[in-house]
Amino acid sequence: MHSSNGRDIGIMAQGDFLKNANGRNLLHYAVSVVNGQGINLKDVDQRKNVVASFWVMPIEGMRIGVSGWEGSYARKGNWTDEQSGESRSGVRSLPQHRYAISGEYASNGFTFRSEYVHSTGKAFAKTMTDTNDASASDCNLSAIGSKADGFYALGIVPVVKSKVNIKARYDLYRNNGKWNSAKTFYEAGADYYLAKNLRLSAEYALVNDRSLSKHNYSLVNTELSIKF
Repeated sequence: MHSSNGRDIGIMAQGDFLKNANGRNLLHYAVSVVNGQGINLKDVDQRKNVVASFWVMPIEGMRIGVSGWEGSYARKGNWTDEQSGESRSGVRSLPQHRYAISGEYASNGFTFRSEYVHSTGKAFAKTMTDTNDASASDCNLSAIGSKADGFYALGIVPVVKSKVNIKARYDLYRNNGKWNSAKTFYEAGADYYLAKNLRLSAEYALVNDRSLSKHNYSLVNTELSIKF
């Protein structure tokens, strides 16, 4: 697919219900029907995607949920049939079956969040970067297979409330669902609020990428952000 930050066009219904004695909702749902092509693209195969999530919020600041995605992603172009070796053309639609299990707790400056995601469905060989590029009509399949998954867990802890936070994150992605493709980030960092809307951040990450001959390398990132 192409980078779209999870955005698509369609319709969505969402809401909260089942209030407790204090009037706080305990359940949340969201259901959407979208094109399935990502942002700024028409629906190629005329098959809609259904995305749904359901959250339980047992105590203030906590939510635990599951979500799922059933649909397809398609291109119109040319490809070589994997079985016969013959050249084909037209619309090629790939099924997409995805689910996620998530949890979060956020209160008084503390944040703990984790999620596991799993995807089944073949992928195209080339990522589309431009609708006018040749990759937009290249319908050959990727050799990485039909499964992928990922997991992350993060924690943010205030050292000085509204002033200094420390944070850590574990982030894993396997583009074929196997450990030989695992790319893992071990991260640690801190935030310092110079003012209410002015934040200085620094992070260090040790990266283990099993697809490389030298698996390990390091990244350092600093950022000054202004909110207005």
